[in-house]
Amino acid sequence: ASIIENSSVSNNYDIIVLMTSISDENQVKLRALLSNHSNFSLRFVNVGPYVFGYKFYIESEITNTKYTDEIYFRVLVPSLMSEYDYIVFLDADIVVNDDIAKLLSYDISDDMVGAVRDYEGIANCYNNNYERTRYRVNELGIKNFENYFNSGVITMNIKAFNEKFGEKDLLNLAVSKNWKQYDQDLLNSLCNEDIEVFDAGWNF
Repeated sequence: ASIIENSSVSNNYDIIVLMTSISDENQVKLRALLSNHSNFSLRFVNVGPYVFGYKFYIESEITNTKYTDEIYFRVLVPSLMSEYDYIVFLDADIVVNDDIAKLLSYDISDDMVGAVRDYEGIANCYNNNYERTRYRVNELGIKNFENYFNSGVITMNIKAFNEKFGEKDLLNLAVSKNWKQYDQDLLNSLCNEDIEVFDAGWNF
């Protein structure tokens, strides 16, 4: 609802929900939110067949968290949305306070992603004894940990991803190791040198 409330009638919004188990009833409820907004479309994509047989690491000792497989659905975006040049990806728990179309005004034509730095994590990395610093530098191969970004709000250069990775490459990378911060670590490992940094107000 917050996306609608902060939208502009001069823009069109094609919302695609990646899911495996949203009931028909709840899909109807979500579509009803858009009934009076002709510049919005809403589609649900069941990605179950795409991730079937893949075992993702969803527990982290560093952050003491546990998620579901949905945290990795982001890596499916380049192959599933290849008809687009750029997309905005939002985590499901995001509350929007501005028109998300503005994110597409950032020029990421020479980058893989646009995102906000993970300022809290970066600050912790200045502690030389902090385990996450060693992990990001040594295991993720991040050359500049000040560019480590939060993947909850990102734009993706779809063409750039698909030129670099095949349809299943990102999925295979996702299950290849125990990413301590899940798909966010994977994307940072791949894109750390190719990021357009957004103003922090877009993700806090």
